Amino acid sequence: MVDKLVTEHKRTWVPDQSPRDPTAAFLAEMEKAKGNPESSFNDANVHLVVLDLFGAGIVTSSVTLTWGLLLTILHVDVQSQPDRGWNERRRRVEAPSLRLLGTLVAPSNGLTQTLKEYNRKLTTL
Repeated sequence: MVDKLVTEHKRTWVPDQSPRDPTAAFLAEMEKAKGNPESSFNDANVHLVVLDLFGAGIVTSSVTLTWGLLLTILHVDVQSQPDRGWNERRRRVEAPSLRLLGTLVAPSNGLTQTLKEYNRKLTTL
């Protein structure tokens, strides 16, 4: 997988443009260090750096989801906060309507609202 990613970056990399991601930045440094046998910017290290970044992203996502689940379990009352506005407005109207969509907390925004509520609650402890 990493070989495929690095090969694709080498194929599409444009040296004159600013790097689009860490892999492209590493390739730019490899180009600058060409001919220097002591440089750590080489093919072997680009694979290691990509693997390290991938692993760091997995760990970050895993820890974030674990804490989110733990906080949701421990503070069930916080989870209901984003839905409160939706439920109150929905009760006032006989039938759901698309015109209400702009005034309500969207389901995709629910996670953001929940995290804000957790942050507010944790800072008051």
